[in-house]
Formats: sequence, structure tokens, C-alpha cells
Amino acid sequence: MAYSFATHPDVSEILQVPGLLFTGPTAFDAEAHWGTKLGYCKNGVFFDPGYQVEEVHQEEAGEAVWKVFYLGSIPRIFAILRNWNATALGQFFPGLVTGSALNFPGSLKPGAELSSATYSKKLLFVPDDAVNNPCCYMNLACPHIQQTAKLALSHSNKMEFPAVWTGILSGSRAYVGPLSGASL
Repeated sequence: MAYSFATHPDVSEILQVPGLLFTGPTAFDAEAHWGTKLGYCKNGVFFDPGYQVEEVHQEEAGEAVWKVFYLGSIPRIFAILRNWNATALGQFFPGLVTGSALNFPGSLKPGAELSSATYSKKLLFVPDDAVNNPCCYMNLACPHIQQTAKLALSHSNKMEFPAVWTGILSGSRAYVGPLSGASL
């Protein structure tokens, strides 16, 4: 039997998930345990599971797919922060922050390993409606900005901060779902 939608979804059924980003959560039961607030994401976050597969083709069958192998995943979380604090700047620009200002060049040298425990931390996105909307949690994420990032300092454009967190291979796991189901 085939199932289909009888009607279009109600506007209240379409998720819009703005929320706050935190680093270093210790528990999920109350905001006091969610860690250091990095900033607000009006448009939520984008979670890329980085799911990778390889298709093996069989030439004798006209290039038909013969087998498919799972190669692993590299989870990433992308966010556009509408506001942020000096702690957030210090995570994204290690060695380049003095107070709430960026200074180039800073003390961070080219070739520094940003995936080390010094820089990689836990990351938690909590939606404004944490009961009805999914959260996103990564237990070991390396923060950085998009290499093409441009910070607008103008009258006509909002100043936003494009950030990326990449899951680190050694023990990283990601979770997208109800905050009540997340675990450290």
C-alpha cells in the first residue's frame, strides 16, 4: 500500500529553528549547564553529517551500480551568528583576540594544529523552543570560520559571523534530536 500526504502541511508543522550556540556543556537539564554562550543563530544551524559512500560499477552490465560501500562520515555544523562574545572570537581566532578585538597577525603561527584538545570542544545548539524542536550536539568539534568569510561593516548589511565546526575523528559523535535525548 502506498502512503501519501492528503494535504499540504500546516504552517505550524514546518520547523523553523532559531536558537543559541553554546560550548562546553556539562549537562542538558538546564541552561545553567549548557556552557558558555557563543551567540544567537536567527536562521538556526546547518548540520552536514558528511555521510560518504563509494559506488562500485560493473562495466559488463553497462556501468550499473554493483555494490555500495559506506566510507564513514565527517560531521560539520555551520552557523551564522547574529551576535557573539569575546569568548567566541577567541575560539575561532585563537591567538588573534585581545579582549573583544581581532588583531592580525596574532600569536597563532601557520601550521598550528587546531584539532588539538586545546581548541576542539563540545558544541551544543539549543533552539528557542527546546521542547518541540531538535537540538544539535557534537562532543568533539574543531571551530573555525569559513575560509571565504567576510565580515560586513556597513550600514546596509547586517554584521554576521559565519562559523564552522568539524567533528574530530578521535571519538567525535554528533546528535540531532530532542534535547531530552542528548547525552554527554
